[in-house]
Amino acid sequence: MQRRKFGREFKIEAFSMIKDRGVSVAQASRDLDVHENVLRKWVREPHLNRLVVVWIRPILVGAQA
Repeated sequence: MQRRKFGREFKIEAFSMIKDRGVSVAQASRDLDVHENVLRKWVREPHLNRLVVVWIRPILVGAQA
């Protein structure tokens, strides 16, 4: 069995579920079919935190205009 690979958008969505929407890691793990430890690692990744800010900021700026 090969290791699964997850794209940037998938990781950002998982991060957003946990941080922005307040979904627990356990629930997000079940919903996304990803091991809890993998999700916890993504939440701790500093470069992923920056990706979320860059990804969401243009949407928020566009909504205010």
